[in-house]
Amino acid sequence: MQKLILFIILFLCITSCDKSEDAQPQIEKVVITYMAGNNSLRQDIENAIIRMEEGYTKKENQKLLVYVKTDRHKSHLIDINSKGDGKSDTLKTYYDMNSSSPNTLKNVINEVKKLHKAKTYSLVMSSHGTSWFPENDIKFRSFGQDEGKELSIKDLRIALSDIKLDFILFDACYMSSIEVLYELKNSAKYIIASPSEVISFGFPYEKVANLFFENEEGLIKICKEYISFYDKQHGRFQSANVAMIKTEALNQVIDDLKRILIKNSNKDLRIDNVQQLVFDDNVDYEAYDLLSFIKTNFNADEVKSFKKKLDESLSYIGNTPSFNGKTVNDFCGISIYYPQKNRTNLLYNSYYTTYSFYRDSGIKILYGKLIGL
Repeated sequence: MQKLILFIILFLCITSCDKSEDAQPQIEKVVITYMAGNNSLRQDIENAIIRMEEGYTKKENQKLLVYVKTDRHKSHLIDINSKGDGKSDTLKTYYDMNSSSPNTLKNVINEVKKLHKAKTYSLVMSSHGTSWFPENDIKFRSFGQDEGKELSIKDLRIALSDIKLDFILFDACYMSSIEVLYELKNSAKYIIASPSEVISFGFPYEKVANLFFENEEGLIKICKEYISFYDKQHGRFQSANVAMIKTEALNQVIDDLKRILIKNSNKDLRIDNVQQLVFDDNVDYEAYDLLSFIKTNFNADEVKSFKKKLDESLSYIGNTPSFNGKTVNDFCGISIYYPQKNRTNLLYNSYYTTYSFYRDSGIKILYGKLIGL
């Protein structure tokens, strides 16, 4: 009899535990916004968080978390609008962690995964950025800027190696380059980025924060809201472009590019009529429109074939008619670097050869001839 009573009590306890676990909301998606603002973007990033709080509507099955560093010694992990009242909770404060360190990014991601086991995760990265460039000079940072340190794209790829993201959104300049996209093709299903400058105001988070949790169509709406926001501005503030890339389709783009480049390995390439996607005259950096580069240098059949593959990799592209007062004639959403023998590019060319794109695209055939590598 005592055994029977004990069994009944144990059964009830187990049932009670199961019901308690079932009562916990299932987290469908967590979006981590990684904001490296211990630099000239400090005020813009602080304002971006306020706008995010104003625009985000709390739901039980999703989480919008922000890791932010705008102070020299402290950084914070914040739960945006955690109670649905427009206010946010600080989940954790970190001390003396450099936001441009790959270990910091990896630690933050692991912390979030421990806090919230979700079906999917996504990442928004907000800071300075200059594409694939090496991290050893503050002018040439790849992503972020914190105490003179930057996060290289290769280190970013390694930091993200333990998590498959639904999307990465770069609220940073120059990140939609073929070199960066190909390096990160296994890190996320989609990448949203600009191949040109991003005005320091950044994305209109008050309009797009809720869209982070939607499907592909919702992500496309983020891009449209971004372009719409800047298209309504005036003067040089009316400057924006963006692309949304399906990373699983990048291999076919690279394969077709390789076929074209090998076929034309003896051809002298031109860049004089190629659309430049760097619109800041003070930036010593080259980023050319990828399709414009192909159209300028190869025949109609090759252009048609490549454009088909490229279009299949793009969920969305959009741009304002001009950028920083300069007319945009060609825009495919993705840039490419073209090495030149001048005082600046000598610093970059050897580093460029360490990227997966250089190895896999066939570009080394032509670039090797050009720069002697």
